[in-house]
Amino acid sequence: MQQSARERHQALVTGKQTLSDNLAGLRSQQSAALINGTEFAHGADIRALTDDIEALDAAITVASDAADAEEERQRAASNIERRQHDLQQFDGKSERWLTIVAHVEAAVGTAVAGLAELHVLASEMESFALPVSGERVLPSLNHQNIGIRMSERIARKLAPLDPASVGAFGIIRWQPQPGVKEDWVVDERAQLEGLIGHLRRVSEQYIAEQSVIARGD
Repeated sequence: MQQSARERHQALVTGKQTLSDNLAGLRSQQSAALINGTEFAHGADIRALTDDIEALDAAITVASDAADAEEERQRAASNIERRQHDLQQFDGKSERWLTIVAHVEAAVGTAVAGLAELHVLASEMESFALPVSGERVLPSLNHQNIGIRMSERIARKLAPLDPASVGAFGIIRWQPQPGVKEDWVVDERAQLEGLIGHLRRVSEQYIAEQSVIARGD
């Protein structure tokens, strides 16, 4: 396998260290010969090693620059690959974002249509219940009350989006009620049951009265 520029640089550094160790050994021998007044026969070797080390120094500088440049290119290539991957991930998340927004829009549209139908039903039910009950106002069917009840419930459904429990999601505000569990159907049934019971009692009396008339008694 071909060596990298850094590996070639390191090989030159290692080679220089070996030559430097050899040179140090020869110079130690040369010093001992001078001290002892004996002949030293490796002067040429010292000069050759010195020349080789100088040449290696120049080669190491060039190799180091080449290794730095190669590593910079590798980092750039890695940065490109990482950025392309991140962009791809971002694009995927953007598509998921838009899909979720579409689902939320559809869900809110369905909810709004349902709320509008509640108001239509309330008006239809009031047209029967008001004259039968004899009341001027039926709180459970009152449009303002319906709006308050449903809007409070809808707002509380947003509580998971309010980790600080301040009772807010964007411009929507509500009274925080941590730990409160709701069943909308049960709650609305409770709102209607009193009225339904009253209407049945009044209607039973009305039917009884009309039955007497119908029989001609």
